[in-house]
Amino acid sequence: MDRTLLSFNGKMNRFVDDNELLPKGAAVVVACSGGPDSLALLDWLLSQQEKRQLNITAAHFEHGIRGEESRADAAFVHDFCVSRGIPCRIGHGDVPSYAAENGLSMETAARELRYTFLRKVVTESFSAIKPLITRWDTREVFLAVGHHGDDQAETVMMRILRGTGVKGLSSMRPGRLMTEWLKPENECGSILPVHCRLIRPLLAVSRAEIEEYCRLRGLSPRRDSTNDVPEEAVRNSLRLELLPLLRERYNPEINNALCRLAEISADLSDCVAAAADEKAKGIIRDNTIDRPAFSVCPKALQQELLRRLPGLEKCSYRDIEAVRRLICTGESGQQLSLPGAILRLEYDRAIIARTLPVKSQVDGEEEKKLFLNGSGDSTKTEVCGKIISAVYTEAVNETAAFSGAADESAAVIDADKVKLPLIVRRRRPGDAYLLSGEGAGRKKVKDYFIDRKVPREKRDTVPVLTDSDGNILWLAGFIRSGCAMIDENTTNIIRVTVE
Repeated sequence: MDRTLLSFNGKMNRFVDDNELLPKGAAVVVACSGGPDSLALLDWLLSQQEKRQLNITAAHFEHGIRGEESRADAAFVHDFCVSRGIPCRIGHGDVPSYAAENGLSMETAARELRYTFLRKVVTESFSAIKPLITRWDTREVFLAVGHHGDDQAETVMMRILRGTGVKGLSSMRPGRLMTEWLKPENECGSILPVHCRLIRPLLAVSRAEIEEYCRLRGLSPRRDSTNDVPEEAVRNSLRLELLPLLRERYNPEINNALCRLAEISADLSDCVAAAADEKAKGIIRDNTIDRPAFSVCPKALQQELLRRLPGLEKCSYRDIEAVRRLICTGESGQQLSLPGAILRLEYDRAIIARTLPVKSQVDGEEEKKLFLNGSGDSTKTEVCGKIISAVYTEAVNETAAFSGAADESAAVIDADKVKLPLIVRRRRPGDAYLLSGEGAGRKKVKDYFIDRKVPREKRDTVPVLTDSDGNILWLAGFIRSGCAMIDENTTNIIRVTVE
């Protein structure tokens, strides 16, 4: 075998094995445009088919952009696969129309339609191997794409120019689980959840090495004329103008340097992510952040933790920094509005919500009556998502212990000291309750919640029990007021519970 081919194969095999990209017996869908990169990838995988026992399917998407030239690409890939006896799926789309209808660039529209098609092909392949699966997570379909080392360098440079962090500099990974494909596209579940791992074996080699591989293997790939026009796409301009300038004037090995930067950044990003996995268990719970624990973490770890919260995944660096600083130094009651979420500080906690808490509106569901006419009566109702039950009985075997504050789930009321029916409702502005004790005054419900450090979003879910004169008897699950307490003279009681 030619020495150049030996070198190419050696690089590819080492890279694939080091990154565990192709387990023996893998089902592989190869995205093949017919160009040098994807054709070389398909040809190389076919050369490995017997050794690695690969089940290969080729997939080509015709974008409808270059007319007859585009259709000729599809025919070329089809014929190439037929001549080698491998399955080939061809898809067709109208990228220009899709881009116009959705306000997308041609590049973005093409990518969206292409990956929609590839998902369908991968789904079919997954369905074919599903009967062979002994454990759901032990078999995957591998989607091989033709990104190579020069593509990696271009991507890193593009992200540097746009502004990015370490995670962005990680750029394209050798392989990644397509987590966005693990759920159906819609509620009807018309497309099966797909366990697919995208792999990029060609990251091990450069564009020049791929071109030479094609020549030595006698391959005649198709050429996309739009790739040679700098104005056609930002990536084209980087490849044809900026990187050659940097290579000539500053660093002949600029592509290798950028690829190393991507690899180093990926390792650092993985390290921070692993640390965040461990720290998150003790810092974040139900979108609530423990501020003291969060504040002592390193800055990079704080940023990683924040980006995991719903509504913050795609926030800019500036927004994440604003959130981080407020959590560390802000005062209780402060809040910050972001494009996808709201941050609110509540004492030693920070709460992230996609939208502001919405106050309950007054409607027919806000106020419920508990009708109890005499001993033996019982009733129940639902308010604020809680079930309130009441039982009217004689004061037999009741103790003075009930004259104090209620426990978290029950309150006992002197039935002869209240005007019936009892009422259960949501809290209202200005609510105040009678304190216990001789000559005690009143306290606002709002002040009670503040003193108890009850989060704002929870305050409107606390049922308020009153009599028909509006006297507050109980903040269900929290505190019994000093109104209608039982004493040694009590003969009839109403026991109220919440669940």
